[in-house]
Amino acid sequence: MSLGSLIASRRVILCVGCGGVGKTTTAAAIGLAAAARGRRTLCLTVDPARRLAESLGLSEMKHEAQKVDRARFAEVGLEVEGSLTVMMLDPKGTFDDLVSWGRQLEVLTPRAAKQMTAEAQRDPAGAATTLARARHLREALYHVFSAVAAGSHPPAPDLARLNEELKRALARQRLSLEGNKVSWTFESDPTDLDAVLWPVVRSAGELLTADEGIARLRECASETCGWLFVDTSKNRSRRWCDMADCGNRAKARRHYHRMQGPPKP
Repeated sequence: MSLGSLIASRRVILCVGCGGVGKTTTAAAIGLAAAARGRRTLCLTVDPARRLAESLGLSEMKHEAQKVDRARFAEVGLEVEGSLTVMMLDPKGTFDDLVSWGRQLEVLTPRAAKQMTAEAQRDPAGAATTLARARHLREALYHVFSAVAAGSHPPAPDLARLNEELKRALARQRLSLEGNKVSWTFESDPTDLDAVLWPVVRSAGELLTADEGIARLRECASETCGWLFVDTSKNRSRRWCDMADCGNRAKARRHYHRMQGPPKP
């Protein structure tokens, strides 16, 4: 397949490989070729690549999107009909967001969160891998619970991903004695960057296997929402994720259509 055919037939092109083989340079070259063919192109990298930034007329790669000035291409005789935007991803920064989320849900103690953040700084590749797993898990959970809420069978690939994460989490589960109370806990090490996922998948498994909980699982009736919730109303008739949000918008739309009256012939 030629480069032109590749660009014409793909919306996303990934350049992967071990360090130092030219992934970032190749990605930028493909992005430039796509821009020259009239495509609006975004080139993402995790590599600061100072020399590449300088060649594009940028002082440095930043964590915000930067559009490359067309005048830079014109200086070297290149006609670019589209646009080229570049951005450097920050795996550590986005992993910090995952840790912060874990603190908000109280699935991480302050000490565990601090240790996890330090480990992410020491092992950015591991942090990026864990973050990717968290995103895949999020999508799998949504597909599984959305299907169950609709009375359908969960997609097999998504259920398989949930089971894989459950296997990892439950292998670290232990009984712990606190005072006179025995409870489930997780045995983790400061290097376990994925410990934030363990309580999440256990909770998902518990909900999926609880008859009462799964019978009350709902998906918001708004066509533009898709939030999932457990219906705790007495008659199990809740339709919206939040009556003050999606519910009120639906009421406003119905009122508007009533005021408009039937369509004119």
